[in-house]
Amino acid sequence: MKIYCHHGEVREALKVDKSGYRCYSPEDAEVSDVKKFRTIEAAAVFLIRNPDWGILVEAGSTFAEFEKPVVAYHSLGIDLK
Repeated sequence: MKIYCHHGEVREALKVDKSGYRCYSPEDAEVSDVKKFRTIEAAAVFLIRNPDWGILVEAGSTFAEFEKPVVAYHSLGIDLK
C-alpha cells in the first residue's frame, strides 16, 4: 500500500524514522498538532475518516519549492497494491 499526492509529480508519503507516518491538521501544520502512525494502513484509514487533514510527503525533484518534504492536503491518493 502507498499514500501519494500528485502536484505536477507523484510524491509518496514519507516514513519518518521509527515513528512512522505523520498527519497534520488543516488549521495548523505545527508539530504540536501532529498525529503519528506506525503503519501506512493506519494513516490511510485516518485520512479517509478525516479528509481535511494532510500527510507529510517526500521531497520533490522538479521544482525548487518542492525540494524538501512538505505536508500535502490535496490530490491525495491511496494505492492498495
